[in-house]
Amino acid sequence: MTDRTERNAAIIRQLEIEANLSAASYIEDVEEFQRLYRLERMQDVVFDLAEWIEEAGDGKRLADLGVVVEDDDQGLRFKQGRRAMAILPRDDMSISVGGKAYFPDADCPVLDKAFYDEVMSGVFAWADLDADRRPKRCVK
Repeated sequence: MTDRTERNAAIIRQLEIEANLSAASYIEDVEEFQRLYRLERMQDVVFDLAEWIEEAGDGKRLADLGVVVEDDDQGLRFKQGRRAMAILPRDDMSISVGGKAYFPDADCPVLDKAFYDEVMSGVFAWADLDADRRPKRCVK
């Protein structure tokens, strides 16, 4: 090979390396954008959940069980004495309720009645447990 051919081959290799690095960086940026978008969508679901809790009267039911509901920038916090549980958005199009993942309808991840009932059943199951993690007995 001539010197010119070798230089051209070296230039081509360098351009390929730079193109691959640029493409990898672009792919990482796109993946991060998609992750943040999914997280934001689920954050909206958590905010809707906070509104529905008050509208459905479940806030009063939780208060009757000694649960305080706090809404912050990240999600919902439930406190009952020294116990606490959080509802947090996740980037896999689900929300975490006390460490358990709940998935809304995958086609359109919005808060609907069925998903609300599913999440709130987990919240009320948590709220109805005593310190020994056993369900409280109803006293009438």
